[in-house]
Amino acid sequence: MKELLQVNPLGYQPGGTPLLHNINLTLNEGQFTLITGPSGRGKCRELR
Repeated sequence: MKELLQVNPLGYQPGGTPLLHNINLTLNEGQFTLITGPSGRGKCRELR
């Protein structure tokens, strides 16, 4: 499969509080990936 996007490592610390640490993400052509979670928890922020 053709790799479309690769992100590693990724972290998120709003106000100095670690919420995500050392996240790795690879998206391949033809692959469907869903990121879920409660509203306001940084899902879209990590993709920007």
